[in-house]
Amino acid sequence: WKAASNVYDCTLDTNPEGFASAIARSGWKIPFVPPVKRLREALNLYAQTGVVSGAVSINDGPEYEMYLFGEKMRSLGKSSTIVGCKFTSILGSTPANGLAFHLTNVSAPYAFNNLPFGCVVQPGGDMIPIKDLDINISPQVSEKTKSSFKAHFHA
Repeated sequence: WKAASNVYDCTLDTNPEGFASAIARSGWKIPFVPPVKRLREALNLYAQTGVVSGAVSINDGPEYEMYLFGEKMRSLGKSSTIVGCKFTSILGSTPANGLAFHLTNVSAPYAFNNLPFGCVVQPGGDMIPIKDLDINISPQVSEKTKSSFKAHFHA
């Protein structure tokens, strides 16, 4: 694993306005008591983009050089706090300009609704947290069709 970005900490590298708006959009179990603790525990995670590269051979066949871009994520919170959460994430890379991005929109019952988080990773590894995000993913109709998506965001 070769890191391609700094570590993105969801609790530190984000925008408070997006979190506050997501809490305000959600129905709360207890009126006038925002579920800040649940949000903090559910999103106590970090992520880092990187690359795995090397050669692969299958059944003594020829070797193929592989270059796999991906992300590692680790949750530091209690797993019970993400029960019922719905995550929509897009991880991408644009080789033409060297930018990578992690876009996530998450909702949790009685806690937050359409909470945007993620970042844009610049070619040098620096990260810019996203502020606004709109993800639209069309459902996959069958195994033979690809689902399409659109994402609009500001960092």
